[in-house]
Amino acid sequence: MKKSLPNCVLILLLVPLLANAQKPTIKLNSNFALDGAVAIPVIEESAFGVLDFRWFSPAIMIPWKNRHYDEIELTDLFFRRSPDFETDTKFTIGLRYEHGKRFNKNANSNLNFRAGPSLRVYYGLEQLNDFNIIGLPTENQVYGFALSLNPHLEYRMFKRLVFDFSPYCELANIATRLEYVYDSSIEEEQRQSVDFYFDGLKIFLRVGLGWQF
Repeated sequence: MKKSLPNCVLILLLVPLLANAQKPTIKLNSNFALDGAVAIPVIEESAFGVLDFRWFSPAIMIPWKNRHYDEIELTDLFFRRSPDFETDTKFTIGLRYEHGKRFNKNANSNLNFRAGPSLRVYYGLEQLNDFNIIGLPTENQVYGFALSLNPHLEYRMFKRLVFDFSPYCELANIATRLEYVYDSSIEEEQRQSVDFYFDGLKIFLRVGLGWQF
């Protein structure tokens, strides 16, 4: 009985919440950087064109009856293991949560506009061999978060297929980089350094196709 009590409490809390939920939309987004914008400092390479593809990202958007919505997106998905003389391994991953409001009163309209702020947390790992610029094996780990404003223009192409056009502005990107140099000639505590980064007002473009259940 004691073990089932927390489950009962959780069910009682979820029932009124789910009762206000409408049909969710599952999406696959394509993310682009505009004019050299970087999503993960140090780890991610700078863009070279006006519009550069960054990553695909699955997402789910849950609308509520009060015209508010929640969206969760798995972002920054990237992995590369390279045999070249600079980079051995590069890996990034992130998670974005957005809460906003739909401005159309009719949820079944073919054209909808919604917007809201979001928080993205991310992690990046870069392992360099001894052919990098400092001539020593090096490992960089980046932990950070970013705040953004996200407008969405959604067009219902068919009954359930939705196109989402979302150019968004990243207001602040704050990160910490932990660098570890495998140098046996110095003391252990001197091999690791910590750097802090702040960046802001970067523009990205996200376009996605979604299926509304």
